[in-house]
Amino acid sequence: MDPTDYRQPLFIVDEKVARSNIRRMKVKAARLNLKLRPHFKTHNSADISHWFKEEGIETITVSSSEMAAYFASHGWNDITIAFPVNQHDIHFLDQLAAKISLSLVVADLTTVDLINKTLSHKVSLYIKCDTGYGRAGIKAENIDLFIKIADQISSFGRHHFAGLLLHDGHTYKANGVDEIEAIRRETSRKIGLLRREFSLKGYDNLIVSAGDTPSCTISEQWNEIDEIRPGNYLFYDLQQFSKSICESSQIAGFCICPVIQIKKEESKVLIHGGAVHFGKDIALINGISVFAAGWKLKNKGEEFAGEKLAFIKEKTEEKGGNISHPNDFYCFLSSVSQEHGTVEVTGDYINEIEVGDLLLLIPAHSCLTARQFNFFYSDSGARLETGNGLNH
Repeated sequence: MDPTDYRQPLFIVDEKVARSNIRRMKVKAARLNLKLRPHFKTHNSADISHWFKEEGIETITVSSSEMAAYFASHGWNDITIAFPVNQHDIHFLDQLAAKISLSLVVADLTTVDLINKTLSHKVSLYIKCDTGYGRAGIKAENIDLFIKIADQISSFGRHHFAGLLLHDGHTYKANGVDEIEAIRRETSRKIGLLRREFSLKGYDNLIVSAGDTPSCTISEQWNEIDEIRPGNYLFYDLQQFSKSICESSQIAGFCICPVIQIKKEESKVLIHGGAVHFGKDIALINGISVFAAGWKLKNKGEEFAGEKLAFIKEKTEEKGGNISHPNDFYCFLSSVSQEHGTVEVTGDYINEIEVGDLLLLIPAHSCLTARQFNFFYSDSGARLETGNGLNH
């Protein structure tokens, strides 16, 4: 990276930490006898996807047909689109199913009927199960509808009824580890009841696929689950850190934003970095809602009181750089408009920040923030291409 790169906010990835996160989840899944199908919407980057391949991962999750096509074009051949089928997408999905092993998600009889009539290439179908999040899918208690959909898939004969797919997204709002574990236990209980009902109807050997980073990171309780689909664990973020789901040393995704105005009397600075960069999600830090938190990024040759600077080690031929930062935040992104961000600076650090300086910020929700950038940089300065903004 050179000074011209900082004309706009950047998303930067600590490659060493990200690779460690990939490896740790792979080891955990293997230890618990769970298939790992990581969700690639977090990074949506073919370059980063190679890091997963180097760990032996061959099956992935995405959130759209466009994303599936992007990764298929980069050599990924076993893909689940973990989003209910959009009926207007049906012909594109059929073309995609001709090229790769494709799994889709359904939640109603009408869509299954359309798939049966329209898709000429075989796909695997999961029924979306709502175990408590309340966003998408059929409530786990609605056993009759699950059986009807399974029967409709099976009776046609072309497509494969694979099982159930769920997302316990309410773990992201849980108040601590104990509540996450309680959600995990309740989900296993509901899925256990569903499995028994399916078995009575002759549906054995179903795959149950679950995925959310908080429970996949924390929990050891995976009764009734066969496959996990976490994504956020690649970067982690301020939300995960604030709930003690990850350590600060495990965070691999950051934003670098230039300071464009100092409001010293208010202990605030204005940055180029707003809603179009950080998204809408917040994290609670010390009881205050923020879009991001972080530190001033060290300039070359600069000394800083109390050694409270974040810095990126210089790239050498032998080894790329890595990102180092203090444990305690002193810059808090408290409000955003489209391009502007207002950062509250605690203590005396407002006196150490000047217009033109750079802030290193951890976003509240890395998945949403990363999606705003058409490319990333690794800490070594390598440009990482993404599928963001591509139109297939």
